[in-house]
Amino acid sequence: MNKTSFIFSALILAGISTNNYANIVEPSPLPSFSGNYLRVQPSVRDATVSSGSNGAIGFQYDPTGSGNNFINILNPAAPYENFFVKADQITQGAGTSGHLAGNNNAPGNLDLIFPALSSSFIDLSSGSTNHFQWHGLYAETNFSVLGSPVISIFSITNDYSFDTNGQRIDVITTITALTDLTNLSFLRSANPDDFGSGVTDTQNTLDANNASGTDSVSGITLTLRSESNAINHGTGISFDSINPSDYLGNVNDGNGDNIIGLAFNIGSLASGQSVSLNYAYLFSTASISVPIPAAIWLFSPALFGLVRLHRNRKTI
Repeated sequence: MNKTSFIFSALILAGISTNNYANIVEPSPLPSFSGNYLRVQPSVRDATVSSGSNGAIGFQYDPTGSGNNFINILNPAAPYENFFVKADQITQGAGTSGHLAGNNNAPGNLDLIFPALSSSFIDLSSGSTNHFQWHGLYAETNFSVLGSPVISIFSITNDYSFDTNGQRIDVITTITALTDLTNLSFLRSANPDDFGSGVTDTQNTLDANNASGTDSVSGITLTLRSESNAINHGTGISFDSINPSDYLGNVNDGNGDNIIGLAFNIGSLASGQSVSLNYAYLFSTASISVPIPAAIWLFSPALFGLVRLHRNRKTI
C-alpha cells in the first residue's frame, strides 16, 4: 500500500473525512527564515506563507533593510494567502463545481491538500540563500462506503527561496499528475492590506505578468509576478474569487480591499507527468504623498470604526 492509500485508509477507518485531514494534524510552527528585508515562516500544515496558519508569522517586510523593522503586509485583521489547483478529475473539492483543490489560510476555510507527513517540509538553506520546500498530496474516495478505493489525483511541491539581501521570494510550484489530468490550471493569490498603515484598501494594478497592490500611505507594494512566460498565464484583481479561470481572463475589480492573483493554464498532464511553474512575490517601497484631508482622516479616532474585517473568501 502506498503512502497516499495508507493515510486515507487510516482516516476512513477512524471515521474521519480526509478533506479535514490538514485541520486535524497540527504540528508546531516551522522555524522562521530571515534576511535584511524579509522574514518568512511558512505553515507546515498548508504550505501558505501568510500569518494565521497554525501560528506562523507568514511573510514580513522591512522597507529599511535593517532587519529590525518588519511589517506584516497581509493582515490588519484576517490574513489571506492561498493556492488552488483546478482539474476535471477533482470532484470533491471547493466551490460549486467541486473541481478546485487547494489550501487557504483564511479563517473558516478547509485545507484540501494534506502534507506528506514525514517528508512534508525540507530546509535546503545554504550560505546567504534561505531555501525550503513543502510537499503535499491530494486524493479522493467515496466516504459513504467503507473500504472504497482511494484515487490519488496529484502531488504538489512548493519551493521557496530568497537571498539574505533580497526583496523577493522566488517560488517554484511543481504539480505531478497521479492520474490523467485534463483542463488543469493553477492559481496563487494574496490580499495585500496593512503594510503598517492600518488601511485595508490598496491601489491595485495589473499587466500581462504582474498583479500588484500598493498601500497609499506607506508606499509599500506587493507584487505577484510570473517567471514562466512559456506557459499560458494571466493576472487579476478580484474581491473574492479563487477560480483560476477568472484570473486567466484578467478579472479587474480595481482599487480597494481586493486580492491580487496569478493563474497558469496548464492543459493536460498524463499520469506521471509533471509541470513546474515559476513565479515570485516582490516587495518594494516608494515615497507617496498623502493629501492633508486624507491624513486628517487617517489619524481620526473614527478610523477604528471604519476599518473593515476581511471576509472569508470562498466564492468561485
